[in-house]
Amino acid sequence: MDDISDGDVEAGLLMEGPAESIDMEAELQSIPTSTVTSLLRHRQSEVLKYIQNKGMHKLAEFEVEENLIYPAFKDGPMLTFGSDEMQLDAAWEWRQLLRKHIKPEPTGWHSTLTVEAFVVPICGAANPDTKGLLHPLLRRYQAKRCSYFVFSLPAVQAIINFKWTDYARRRLFLQLALYVCWLVCFYGFIIAFQDEDLTHSLRKLLRTTRGQVTVALEVGVLVCMLPFLVIDATMAGVYRQLWIDPWRILSTITYVNQVAISAMHLGRLSVKSEWLTIVLAVQCILLLFRLQYWSRAFRATRFAFADVLWEVICDTSWLLIFLFIVMGGYAAAFHITFRTADKEPEDYKSIWRSFLTMYEHVYGDLELKDFYSSKSMPIFATALAVSYIFVQGFILVNLLIGAIINSLDRASRNARAWR
Repeated sequence: MDDISDGDVEAGLLMEGPAESIDMEAELQSIPTSTVTSLLRHRQSEVLKYIQNKGMHKLAEFEVEENLIYPAFKDGPMLTFGSDEMQLDAAWEWRQLLRKHIKPEPTGWHSTLTVEAFVVPICGAANPDTKGLLHPLLRRYQAKRCSYFVFSLPAVQAIINFKWTDYARRRLFLQLALYVCWLVCFYGFIIAFQDEDLTHSLRKLLRTTRGQVTVALEVGVLVCMLPFLVIDATMAGVYRQLWIDPWRILSTITYVNQVAISAMHLGRLSVKSEWLTIVLAVQCILLLFRLQYWSRAFRATRFAFADVLWEVICDTSWLLIFLFIVMGGYAAAFHITFRTADKEPEDYKSIWRSFLTMYEHVYGDLELKDFYSSKSMPIFATALAVSYIFVQGFILVNLLIGAIINSLDRASRNARAWR
């Protein structure tokens, strides 16, 4: 089996299930084929329809020992391989592929399972970048010209599965290992930096063992960051404005933060300032958020937190805005209510403090005794507090929770389309 970057590739597909018996070789010869180039050039208005209706053809069904099936599938929905030509002994190819995963341990008894074999007859479908089928589909989706569920079409799923198992998963593991090195160097730098003498110049700092360790770890951070910066810069050049998504925004912030940290620390610029502390603290959080992206290499953790969070925020944005508007309105109301009090409550001394108090009690858990025992307009203050508890705690927050659950369920269904 050739690498997917070499020439055209048709993805063979194997799934469990009953089917009628078919002569696989004869069926292969009778299947009409197409190429990605001709499909995109001559059938622009029918690309998705073609992929849906003719993007996958069933070849045959055959019996396979179960000790071959379960290890090969690894709890996945399908098993794929690629070929540069349609004329091949597909049954033999499948059995050879399955035998690579054979488990010799005895299972108590032997049985067979019926599996179905399919083919994706689009030459070059799994080729890299613009030569393949996924890149145009992805760009069309990012331009909002097709539904997210185009990636759940069987033919597209087969291509994704093939590219993932053939090389993408290994590449992601490599990136994950490099990112872990970045994390280790950064947090090592954080620990070493804590007791650093901030009055020292860089030259004096390098004369101490601790200073040498700190600088070495910081250089290690920059070295580990560089490949990711190159990858993102390349992606930005290819996708341009379509490149912007939650992960890329998060990545860009981490790059800017790291450059600022290194410039301030190595250049000894404002090392004692609060800005360096703030940037370091923010970087500690963002790097661990970003770690979730690389954990996609593991099937059990393929839950894109930032992607899902972004989709949920977009879905509930107007409700969130209204929630904050209500908090702002009540913050102003409480501040005005207590403005003439002799002993003004500290929580409502200013608009900003009042708003932070409303935010702290977003679930409507205000202490009513603070209002009905007030010396300034206790009845009105209590009525105001009761209305806030009802509107914010009983209605808006529960409405927001319901909207988030609904949005999260939809985002999770979308995420499963990529698996």
